[in-house]
Amino acid sequence: MVKIKIILVLTASSLLLVSCTKSRIELNCNLPVINTTTELKSENQNIDLYVDGSGSMLGYVKKDTSNYIQTIEALNNAIDPQEGGSTIEYHRLGQDKPISRSDYRQAQLPEFYDGTNSKFPAVSSQINSAITPTTENQLIVVVTDLEQNDGDIDLLSEAIKQHYYNNNRKYAVGIWAIKSQFEGKVYSPQNDAINFYYSTTNGEIDTYRPFYVLFIGTKEDIKYYFNRLASLAPELTAASKLLLFSPDNIITEVISLPEEQNLPDTPSAITRVGRLYEGSNLIMNSPNNPPKQNYDLLKIIERKIKDNPLTITYSIGFSQPEFSLGIDENSLSTENQVSIVEKTQFTQQPQNSSFSNGIEVNKWEINPENNNLSYSTNINGQNLTNGQIYNFEVNVMIKDLPEPEWWSEWDWNTRENENDGSKTHNILSFLRLLKLQTLELMTKENNPPVVGKLCFAIQKE
Repeated sequence: MVKIKIILVLTASSLLLVSCTKSRIELNCNLPVINTTTELKSENQNIDLYVDGSGSMLGYVKKDTSNYIQTIEALNNAIDPQEGGSTIEYHRLGQDKPISRSDYRQAQLPEFYDGTNSKFPAVSSQINSAITPTTENQLIVVVTDLEQNDGDIDLLSEAIKQHYYNNNRKYAVGIWAIKSQFEGKVYSPQNDAINFYYSTTNGEIDTYRPFYVLFIGTKEDIKYYFNRLASLAPELTAASKLLLFSPDNIITEVISLPEEQNLPDTPSAITRVGRLYEGSNLIMNSPNNPPKQNYDLLKIIERKIKDNPLTITYSIGFSQPEFSLGIDENSLSTENQVSIVEKTQFTQQPQNSSFSNGIEVNKWEINPENNNLSYSTNINGQNLTNGQIYNFEVNVMIKDLPEPEWWSEWDWNTRENENDGSKTHNILSFLRLLKLQTLELMTKENNPPVVGKLCFAIQKE
């Protein structure tokens, strides 16, 4: 009789152990990978430095201390032929043969542009002619007023795209945009016979005439020279615009949830937990997760819900690369992927399922002073079924890139009168073409480009 009792007790204990065994589902928020690698400046560079020699540039050198003249000298000092075994050729845009370094420095004088010196005959410059097929460690630098008609802008952007800014992501385009004192004629790019006299002798910087230095080469080389110019001519660069177009120079790290110790407080109806249970399943973060690849495990107490949706505001460290076009609050969009537990694993559900909008992320706010990005996560508890565990993976995507205000402010179409020389024909169109190409390169690998992921496991009871 005693033996029978022992057998019954052992059998009952075994059944209890079996019934208490949980299938463990470990969560890992697999973040997307973005290219943030930084390489050194190229050694043994092949540099071609062009200066637009057309008559439209003459007005920039009438004042011997103009920002334009300072830029010519700053480039001469920054791009040093003695550095790192580099090879440098100087060119007067519009002439076939290279010029000497001393001839390049003559670009600070009127004779470089007015046709009075036989060494520098009158020319009409096609900027796209400077954008030649790439060679090893190539860097092209072009000083120009970028006064182009619609067709010329298309030719220039197409040449950049064909030879450099294409599927080879190592290349980038840099723009150094400067406003300078000016006294002379401003020509219509459609017809040289149409021109007007323009002077900035009033000294107001808003009236200064823009010109541009284009850099076409690797991202690292352009950044190197931007920083070198900022060091050699700090006042000049501080008063100008430095911008680098590259699909790998938009953000510095993936957008994610904060690390566990920095997770924010939750509303009273939500409890943050270390694990969730559904039937015989135990759901928890994988102990091998890197810090930012954890899920936020949340339990909603239905009887405590006073507001719908329930909002949690997250905040993460966020900085943007130097000279970056970057992103702003309007650049980001999200897409939810939701799955539920079926047997011992999560099974993805259709996008149009009734609970796919159980979570919404919005109100992106970027604070560049504090290197911070915050966003609101709104949980629609009413859309969720009691007891069910929902796995929400929210992909963060770039839908557009911002346009700095100066793009429009410097464009010809915003001039205040017919004789306003403080604007550039088609500069907005040209910069938008570069932005569009940047977005196209970003979508080559992901369409649309995914730059972050936010992961939540949520259960309502």
